[in-house]
Amino acid sequence: YENLQATPELIARPELKIQKSKTGAARLNTSMSKANYFPSLSAFGGYSYGKPNKDLFNKTWNDYWTVGLNLNWEFNLGGRTIKTVRSASESVRASESSERQLQESLVLQAEVALKNLGLAYRLYNLAAREYDMISHQFRLAREKEKVGRLAVNRLLQLEADLTAAEQAFQASRLNFFIAKNEYLYAIGSPETYGGF
Repeated sequence: YENLQATPELIARPELKIQKSKTGAARLNTSMSKANYFPSLSAFGGYSYGKPNKDLFNKTWNDYWTVGLNLNWEFNLGGRTIKTVRSASESVRASESSERQLQESLVLQAEVALKNLGLAYRLYNLAAREYDMISHQFRLAREKEKVGRLAVNRLLQLEADLTAAEQAFQASRLNFFIAKNEYLYAIGSPETYGGF
C-alpha cells in the first residue's frame, strides 16, 4: 500500500468524465453562439434535362443549369447574439467551476480513503503480530500442560485468547481489503471490478 497515491491525475471516476463532457459541450455551444456574428454563405447548383412544359408534342429536349448563392447575416440589432454568447460563456464558467469542485471533492475523498487504507494496514499488521504472539504463547502453554506444569483452566483461558486474537486478525484482514477497495473506487481504478 506504500506506493499508492491520491493525486488528481489518477482519478478517473465516471462523474468526473460526465462533468468534463458537459464542460466541453458548453464550450462548443459558446463557439456556435459566436458563429452567429459572421455571415453564412451557401451555394447550390443543379442540372436538369427534359421537355419544356409549353409544347407537349414537340420532340425537342432541353437541358437546364441552375446555380445560385445564398447569403444570410443577422445584424444583431436587438442584441440577441450578444446575449446568447454571454449566456453560453456563463454556462462554460459554471460548468468549469462545477468540474473543479467535483475534482477537489474526489481528490479529498481519495486522500481520506488512502489514509483509511494506511490505518487499516497498520491495524492488520498489529493484529497479525498479536495473533502470532498469542499462538506462540498457546503452543508453549500446551507443552507446559502436557508435562503437568500448567493448569487446564489456564490453558482454556489462553485458548479463548487465541480464538479472540484470530477473530480480530481475520476482521482486520477484511477491513484492510474493504479499505483497499474503497481507495480503488475513490480513484476510479478498474481493479475495483477485478478483485485482488
